Amino acid sequence: MESINYCILLKVNLKRTIMYCRILALIFVIAINACFAKASDLPNSRTSSYYKYIYKLNPKEARTIYKKGLAEVEESFFHNLVDSVPTDSVFNTKLPQGNYLLTWAQNNELKFELRSYSNLELTIHNNYADLFLTLSDDKTDIIKNAKVKINGANVRYKAELGGYQKVKSKYLMLEIPIPSVCSYHNKPQTWRKNQHREYHKEKVSIYYESLNTGKHQVKIELVPRYTGKVILNPAHIEQMYFPVFSGNNAVKAVKVVNDVEK
Repeated sequence: MESINYCILLKVNLKRTIMYCRILALIFVIAINACFAKASDLPNSRTSSYYKYIYKLNPKEARTIYKKGLAEVEESFFHNLVDSVPTDSVFNTKLPQGNYLLTWAQNNELKFELRSYSNLELTIHNNYADLFLTLSDDKTDIIKNAKVKINGANVRYKAELGGYQKVKSKYLMLEIPIPSVCSYHNKPQTWRKNQHREYHKEKVSIYYESLNTGKHQVKIELVPRYTGKVILNPAHIEQMYFPVFSGNNAVKAVKVVNDVEK
């Protein structure tokens, strides 16, 4: 009787052992599958650091970066940590006046960004011809007496333009359409101000060797032949050797009347 009970107990323990082994094997398989799942998702995993770190620079360090570029950033520049922001967020917080270096990791590389904060606002106006910029303070008042230098050369303030201008536009062609109800009163030709004119039936072509940025007046003497309302095409100006740099005004309506109609 005792031997039979022992055999039954041994059989039950053997079944439990087999069940435990199967559970452990199942857990092991699940763990391996999880590891393979993570490994297969590596191409879509994060490739940048979680934070951007913001360091304040002294004037000498900022001058080095402005003159030589971000490639000249050294380890000694990271001495004054002021803040950190998540890399995935948009950082628009205005810091106190000064120069700051932002750094973060991206694709196994260390990235940098230089930001400067001051009570001055520098605006560069893109006119596709020369360098024209304006300086204003935090009250949006234009600063007229600043010392502006580019590559060691002084850039002076132009009162008629309301800003600082560097160079002139060169070799320009201006085309001014002529209303169909008018003809030329005369056709003056002059090389004054480096310009040459060609008078065509439907337009006047004026060629400039150089021209300053700003407002210019062109005088063309016409004689009305008929009365009525006509549509005047836009005037067009372009660089002769780089015609992709061009501009024009809008279409206008012109009405020609005689003295009786007035």
